[in-house]
Amino acid sequence: MIVATALALLGAGLWFMPEREPDGGTDPSASTGASPQAVGTEQGAEASSRTPPAEARAASEQEDKSSLELALKNINLSQGEGGFELWRLKAQWANMQQQDGGIFVEQPQLTYFMGEDGKELHVRSDQGDIAQESHILRFFQNVRVTQDDNILTGQILVYNGTAKTMTFPDGGAFNTKNADGQANRIIWFVNEQRLEAEGNVVVFLEGPAP
Repeated sequence: MIVATALALLGAGLWFMPEREPDGGTDPSASTGASPQAVGTEQGAEASSRTPPAEARAASEQEDKSSLELALKNINLSQGEGGFELWRLKAQWANMQQQDGGIFVEQPQLTYFMGEDGKELHVRSDQGDIAQESHILRFFQNVRVTQDDNILTGQILVYNGTAKTMTFPDGGAFNTKNADGQANRIIWFVNEQRLEAEGNVVVFLEGPAP
């Protein structure tokens, strides 16, 4: 079902895609999305001649767009830094835009390795996309970040691989060992384990045990 292998250099790390299955078969649903009509047969030509110009242009534009996409199922992506794995991402489906190198993923699950202490940070959402050249990962819809007892939730999360920050630009909520709260914008400085909140910040502090 997997149709291709994609391998691209990202900074000091690598992106990895699964390999083609050896049976030689391909699943049309996991193909590049080219239309079966675009095979140059006489029937296809006759069908195109009967198609109104506006519809023909729209179909052609859609075909050109589809030809630049590569669909992959059950993919694993990884990035390393300084000889160590920095993060690993799994997703049920991914569409790779060959034109700009972007990757759209469904049901992404990110594991971020926080250093020699072995701690991990986990991110889940319904959808996401990856901009390889700018080192940006975005997560959309029902985003949940967990690390030990710390939990952050929101609808949009942006991970900046250069600054090592995770930002909820449209607001979110946080639940930590010492406080709960919400704000219009939340920034988590991953390596520093520091949380900043901006705009309509509401915080509920946990009091000492009686």
